[in-house]
Amino acid sequence: MRTHFGKLNIPLGDYQRLVRGNIDLPTDGGPDMWNAKYGNPYDNTGRIKTYVGESFILLAKFTKDGPAFRTVSPYGTSNTPGAKHYTDQMQLYVNHQTKEESLKKEWAYKHAERIYHPGE
Repeated sequence: MRTHFGKLNIPLGDYQRLVRGNIDLPTDGGPDMWNAKYGNPYDNTGRIKTYVGESFILLAKFTKDGPAFRTVSPYGTSNTPGAKHYTDQMQLYVNHQTKEESLKKEWAYKHAERIYHPGE
């Protein structure tokens, strides 16, 4: 810590990073916590890049009108570098925010970017 940061007492996010593509954000959590994360050293700056931990988060609230869902992924919903959804949820995740989700077909069609049949 002293070598890279000049002191021992630094914010966790300065040390522990959520990194994908060209996005590099501070992140909280750690081993044996509810938001478990593990990291490895990277970029020779004394920082660690998380490589395993939370994946998809879904919160469900059961109401008189049916279930209501909120979700977030630490990275995005694509594993293709450069794709629109490769890193699109990272900022939500580090800000402890979620987005609306639904299992209703009408909702899915309303929010779809495109509609296709598999194999097309």
